[in-house]
Amino acid sequence: MIAYRVMETIDEVLSLFDDAAGCDGRARTGGCLTVIGNGEPHPLIIPIGEVSDMDRQINYWTNSREKAVRLAANPKDISCWTTRDAKNKKYGGGVRALDGSIYTFSGLSEHWDEAISVVVANIVTPGSMTIEHVRKIAKISENPRIVGFFLRW
Repeated sequence: MIAYRVMETIDEVLSLFDDAAGCDGRARTGGCLTVIGNGEPHPLIIPIGEVSDMDRQINYWTNSREKAVRLAANPKDISCWTTRDAKNKKYGGGVRALDGSIYTFSGLSEHWDEAISVVVANIVTPGSMTIEHVRKIAKISENPRIVGFFLRW
């Protein structure tokens, strides 16, 4: 079950967030990760780090879940950027792994949310992201950070 694998790797995920938050240059200390395993009916939603403001915490939870639900509703999409509509609060920052699992994050900029999602997918299920797949995602979102971040992790 994917929930067990996510929880086994949570220390790595926290280190990953700290690394990305430092690169993002924002004073952020947390966010929300959502994972839907291939064939699993319910999303796993996990707060990452610390978010002291309750409204911001709810916003991260809502955005992360919305990204995952949107990707699940569009099975051919590999990135949330395909259906991004910022005016209607539909942001980038989520991906579909090669095994069909969905990973989304909310808490940093959209490009860093996406970079975290890609690396978390590969930490939780090694091999679920290849450099070719990551490059396809980067092309869709025009994300200049994602390939280098993936290779570093």
